[in-house]
Amino acid sequence: MTNSPTFLLVHGAWHGAWCWQRLTPELKKLGLQWQAPDLPGLGQSQKRWGWRISMAEYGRAVADFAKNIKGDVVPVGHSMGGLVISSAAERSPHRFRALIYLAAFLPQNGDSLMSLIPADEPADFLKIHHLRGEFTIQDEALVPGFYEDCSAEDIALAKRHLRPQAMPPFREAVSLSEERFGRLKRYYIACKEDKAIRYSNQIRMVERAGCERRYDLPSAHSPFFSHPKLLAECLKEIETLIG
Repeated sequence: MTNSPTFLLVHGAWHGAWCWQRLTPELKKLGLQWQAPDLPGLGQSQKRWGWRISMAEYGRAVADFAKNIKGDVVPVGHSMGGLVISSAAERSPHRFRALIYLAAFLPQNGDSLMSLIPADEPADFLKIHHLRGEFTIQDEALVPGFYEDCSAEDIALAKRHLRPQAMPPFREAVSLSEERFGRLKRYYIACKEDKAIRYSNQIRMVERAGCERRYDLPSAHSPFFSHPKLLAECLKEIETLIG
């Protein structure tokens, strides 16, 4: 394949397509193509009860979005988005050229997001809303966990746009097969200063699941804000590698 793929930017929990706005000008400078959807119930999508949203629906939404993109598609999943793009790849492997995980949960068959969090990871940064089936983030945990190396402007932007996250996708296991998900090459962009998904856990997932190549960024959990140029350069190099 010689045509340039479209990078499908898939955000993580609580976020939306808005989180990529510092990255996309850097992608444009490098001649890269991209699109960025909102996952169901997040970003600008319709508000819904958290109990009615599933990881399978997230995967289906991304696979359906990819169907409307001309040419090859390479999804980039951030954080929870790693499970989402894995689910989408299992559903429609023919639509994707490769998969890229950005400080993301990288599953194997039967994994859930919760199962990929080490037992010693603190979970007290979450505020649970049982009736609505949602999580929100404790205010005092937001900056150290997600935006430690980000500007005050970007932190304010995030605070304005974050939305409650449905609980079921955190607990739902993904079903992945070697014949579908497993046939796609995987690349991983790790963040060495990450406190939301520790760097050691990112490396553990890469070694466990296997990737073609790993890149390390000197970043906390949100390099699309703090290191957009470096992140864009990583994606450009991966585009070259996948041909």
